[in-house]
Amino acid sequence: MISLAFAIVVTTICEIDGTILTRIFTNNQDVIKNGALYLKMYSIDCLLTSFLFCINGYLNGYERTVFTMVHSLVATFVGRIPLTLLFSKIPNVTLFHMGIATGSASAFSEYLAGREQVEDVYRQVNSEVR
Repeated sequence: MISLAFAIVVTTICEIDGTILTRIFTNNQDVIKNGALYLKMYSIDCLLTSFLFCINGYLNGYERTVFTMVHSLVATFVGRIPLTLLFSKIPNVTLFHMGIATGSASAFSEYLAGREQVEDVYRQVNSEVR
């Protein structure tokens, strides 16, 4: 809940005016503008990640550590990196588009982890019924 509360605050700030956060680090207007574009999409990734960390913790607690590692690696090397490379080839691409790649990979990872969690609960319920 703490990670979700923090993610909601940061996402709200970034969606309303991402330059608030980027101005902390530089006075360069181009960097501020492009950083705010990236944060607009990346902040949504922070929301997804807060759930993903909880799901990964659950799966690790049920000794599903290999699955947790594999789905994170797959999301990174099959989703995040190829999407970033693909988006970088688009003419006039902005950091906003790069932020889409990170959020997409996290959404995919969350789908895999959520599906595994549901299957674990289903297996547990079925074993208790027998």
